[in-house]
Amino acid sequence: MLVETHGSTVHPREQDEPSEQWLRTLRDMNTEDARAELLKFVGVGRKVADCVLLMSLGKTDVVPVDTHVHQIAIKYYGMKASPKGKMNMTPKLYEELSTKFVQVWGGYAGWAHSVLFTSDLKSFSLHGLPPPMSPLSNPTKNRKKRSREMTDLNLHAVKVRRNASRKEPVNDTGTGSCS
Repeated sequence: MLVETHGSTVHPREQDEPSEQWLRTLRDMNTEDARAELLKFVGVGRKVADCVLLMSLGKTDVVPVDTHVHQIAIKYYGMKASPKGKMNMTPKLYEELSTKFVQVWGGYAGWAHSVLFTSDLKSFSLHGLPPPMSPLSNPTKNRKKRSREMTDLNLHAVKVRRNASRKEPVNDTGTGSCS
């Protein structure tokens, strides 16, 4: 659609195709006009348009909103939750959430939103941390298991040191992670 509308022939003195040149003009437009142009494409809604504006066109004050962002706004910024549970993302709610983030974070609201969004994901918030203990697990049993594992590791380390001083290879099939 973009190529059909704006062409695909590269002019001899220009490196970009006309469709690429047109996309670059969006960067110089104000946010509302650039969004209106993006919304003309079939299948592009407000969130996708806002993602393009933020991540490709340098519009750092644009906040792409979805239900996850809504949950973040409820959790951290006092936005009201629906008494029925899940709320439909209406254009009015989308605008309220976007405006709230801009009020809090100003000209970099879009990037602040991205950091909050990412840090709120469980896969990122737990990255590099040991898995949390299940509330159903027995802490005493877990402590005993960890103690047993540490004892196995310590025994393995002693064997390694002893054999190293004798210059003998270690022949150990211990259960520790060093084996």
